[in-house]
Amino acid sequence: MRSVSLFLLFLAVVLTTSNTVSAQTAMVREVGIRLTGLENFGFIYKRGIGEDVYRRYRLFSSSVTYLNTNAGSQGNLGVGAAIGKERRSPLTDRLQFARGPEFSLSLSALFAASQTVVNITPGFGYVLGLVYTINPQFHVSAEVIPSVSVLITTGNLDVVGFSAGLNSNSVALTAAYRFFK
Repeated sequence: MRSVSLFLLFLAVVLTTSNTVSAQTAMVREVGIRLTGLENFGFIYKRGIGEDVYRRYRLFSSSVTYLNTNAGSQGNLGVGAAIGKERRSPLTDRLQFARGPEFSLSLSALFAASQTVVNITPGFGYVLGLVYTINPQFHVSAEVIPSVSVLITTGNLDVVGFSAGLNSNSVALTAAYRFFK
């Protein structure tokens, strides 16, 4: 549990640390919808912190379920977030190669009549993708995030697991709007 606390502390420090851009350069920001299949989507926000360098914030895996049946009530709650740093290198005038590290954290809980199980999943991935600029305000991108994560389950069931690799959950298409502030 100490490693999870250290990871959360590190994530909080990274979230609150801001990088500055020179006063002459307008701050680039991007907001978009990220699709990982036809059933899963998330939101992404990117803030320019330098020329072709972005701080990326993702919200994913958000869900809430509650059932009240004759056998009793049960429910689950899940949420995940990620933060990272993305660097872009031009390949052509409209196409860029994107890459960079990303830290993630997922939390989920299952509540049943006699059981409560909480899953905590910290992870680390490396973004690899292509960004195609349609016009100065709109772009689409495709990316994969090879990653490693640790599953820690507490409650009525104590489990620790490890996962690594590249799977269909890490392949994504994003449509984003770019604005300057």
